[in-house]
Amino acid sequence: TGNIHIYNCTVHDITEPGGTTGSCFSVTCNDLRNCIATDCSGNDFATGTISGTESNNLSSDSTASGTGSLTGKTAANQFVSTVAGSEDLHLLSTADAVGAGVDLATTSIDINGSDRNALAATVWDIGAHQYASTASIGTSSRDYSTITLWEAGLDDTTIYGAGANAVGECRSEE
Repeated sequence: TGNIHIYNCTVHDITEPGGTTGSCFSVTCNDLRNCIATDCSGNDFATGTISGTESNNLSSDSTASGTGSLTGKTAANQFVSTVAGSEDLHLLSTADAVGAGVDLATTSIDINGSDRNALAATVWDIGAHQYASTASIGTSSRDYSTITLWEAGLDDTTIYGAGANAVGECRSEE
C-alpha cells in the first residue's frame, strides 16, 4: 500500500506459478510509466489497477494504455534476443521503444548502469534499457562546451554504464 511508482521496467515471457494465466503487470500502483511487457501468459498489463498516471508503456498485446503507449509490438523486434535460454532484453537500435519514453526528470539508472537523466539531450526510451545517451556539444542546449570535454566525459561512470552507447550532437555558434 502507499505510493507505488513503477518506472522503466521490462518484463518478457512471464507465466504465473503452476502455469496459470495472469498479467505481467497486475499490481495496484499510483504510476506506471516507460514499462515494457511482452509475451505474457495472459494480458501484458492488467486493467483498472493504476490510480494515477499510466503512460509511455509498450505491450505485445493491446493492453498498454495511456498517453504515448504502444500496443501490438512484436517482442523480437524490440530486443536483441527473445530465444528461450538466451534472452537479451537490451533494446535494438530499431526498436519501437527507442525514443518513445517520457522524461521523468529524475535519476534513472538503466540495466547497464547509465543515468538516462544525466545528459539534457537524451530522449528517454521505454523499458529498463536506454539504447543511447545523447550529449549536446556546442553553444546551444549543451552538456559539454567542446568535443574534447565530451570525450573525457565518456569515462564518467555516473553517466555511462558498461556497454552504454554514447552519441554526441555537435552544435555550432553562428
